[in-house]
Amino acid sequence: MEIKSTKSKTTKKHEHHELQKLGEALLTISEDKLVSFELNEELFNAIKLGKKIRSHGALRRQKQLIGKLMKHQDPEPIRNKLYALNKDSNHEKEIFKHTEKWREILLNEGNKGLDKYYKLVGPENESIKIVLHELESINQENRTTQLKRQLFKLIHEDLSALSD
Repeated sequence: MEIKSTKSKTTKKHEHHELQKLGEALLTISEDKLVSFELNEELFNAIKLGKKIRSHGALRRQKQLIGKLMKHQDPEPIRNKLYALNKDSNHEKEIFKHTEKWREILLNEGNKGLDKYYKLVGPENESIKIVLHELESINQENRTTQLKRQLFKLIHEDLSALSD
């Protein structure tokens, strides 16, 4: 006597699509980070191949294969790792956004903005003062751009250290 599955065809289809979406998300992960996902070899190779495919139809078929191979993989650890990666990425985007905001404040408000910045990050960063002073005293366009990038980098370092 054969026992039939209690899942409907629609439910099975929905689960397959969810696994395929999860597999497609893995296509966006760099290969060195992908290794930490501990995927079986066949799935790992299918994802590597999928990253190289440029033809729309071939990529669609490869995504279907990845979805099929995902059935042999526990999806929960993959979901957790993807969530953690996205969380880190979102955190980095926030820091970047705040860095841009603070650079504009410092460029527009000068010492007044610098006082506000030091209240946020704590001890004075002498390098930021030096770069701001250089920016005020120079008019060359290429040098100004270079100094603004340097200022951005210094602010980014401070804000990254602050969020750790």
